[in-house]
Amino acid sequence: MNKILGGEEQEPHTVFNIYGSTMEQRTRHRHRLDRFLLRSGKSDRSVRVPGHLELRLEPIKNPVTGKPHRAVIRLPEGFEYREAEMASGSFQGHKDWDFEHNNCYGAMWYAAYGPYGILEA
Repeated sequence: MNKILGGEEQEPHTVFNIYGSTMEQRTRHRHRLDRFLLRSGKSDRSVRVPGHLELRLEPIKNPVTGKPHRAVIRLPEGFEYREAEMASGSFQGHKDWDFEHNNCYGAMWYAAYGPYGILEA
């Protein structure tokens, strides 16, 4: 398995190893270096690689008022995060990556990872 994508250098219960084990085909695209645009704010978090990929996360909205409806999940023993805000995600791929997913599950969190999982503050 690809060490970068597969997480082989991690303990078996870490996020990279768990997600890496779910990928049958690691990549069908050559690796490339591109400039990207990153926004990280309370109401808008996005990454854009112009002409290739766009990812956007925003707080879920109250279905009646349309205002942000913040929901947080806390997992004190979680392998992925300890606390995350639920989000609505939109993902589009262009050119070689042809996909589009709108208004789907997303989560926003901060975590630092080491070879044994999340590094505690």
